[in-house]
Formats: sequence, structure tokens, C-alpha cells
Amino acid sequence: MKRKIRVQIGSSDIDLELVSRDENTYLVEDDRLGTLRVKILSVEGDKVELAINDRKYTVLLDRSSRITYVNGIPIKLLITKPHEHLTVKKSVSATKEFSSKVKVISAPLSGRIVSIKVRENDHIRKGDVILVIESMKMLNEIRSPHSGIVLKINVSEGDIVKKGQELLIIG
Repeated sequence: MKRKIRVQIGSSDIDLELVSRDENTYLVEDDRLGTLRVKILSVEGDKVELAINDRKYTVLLDRSSRITYVNGIPIKLLITKPHEHLTVKKSVSATKEFSSKVKVISAPLSGRIVSIKVRENDHIRKGDVILVIESMKMLNEIRSPHSGIVLKINVSEGDIVKKGQELLIIG
């Protein structure tokens, strides 16, 4: 089942060879990296948790900017020869473990984003002001309910948001 995959990370191309697949585990070979055992632990929308040679990675895919976040670090990742889609059999325990590491902060009320106080990759603490929403002519400071690193900001200043809409992701 050998299949070639070209992965572009930043300005570097890596030619991988998919050697075998068993359930959610793939064996991939590279001349420089050797043989890698890649296990898909969970997939939830654009969030993927995987283990490469038993080391865990959390990957967030931002399809609009083609930036991929690996453990909170942004990298440009482009698969230029996808010969096979990776399918995953969902595991309830892996999904629960994954979702406990990455937190989604949603809008507590509807309104307009007046200002965003954080940037991607900022370290924030529980209680820090992350953005300001204007609702019914009042300015409301939205504070982070969790500590972590800002992985992705899903809104811009001036955006109209609804209650419950995803604002940002921290990990």
C-alpha cells in the first residue's frame, strides 16, 4: 500500500511514503526522518489530536489562512499530493481527553466586537480581558474563563456576534 505524499512545511518540502495503515495508525517513511508511526487519536472539526512515535500533538487547521497550529505553534502546512484521505474511527475517551486540553471561548451575549485585547500565541490567565463587546449601547469586557495560549481568534473588530458564537480557542 505504498503511497507518496508531499508535505510542505514553511519553505521545506518533505516527501513521505505511506507504508501501511491499521485502523487509526499509519506508518510513514522519510529519508531524513526515518519511519514514523502516526496514530490519529481524535478528530473534532478542524481539531486533530495525534501521536507521532508516541509523542502527542494537538493540530488545529485554519482553512482560511492555511495556517496549521501544532501544539499552539503556527506553521504553514500544505499537502500537495494527497493520495488518500485519512479516516478516523472516533474514540470516546480520546475525544474527551482532547477536548479537555483545548478550550473554546464563546460569546456570552450578542453584540458588536469593539476591541480584541489578545493576539494569537499570547499567554493568558483566567480572568484576563480578552475582548470588548458592545451590546445595547453598553461596553462589556469579556474575560477568559481559562488560562492558556490563544491558538486561534475567530472574530475581528467590528464583527457582529451572536450569543454562543465561537470567539477564540485556547490551549
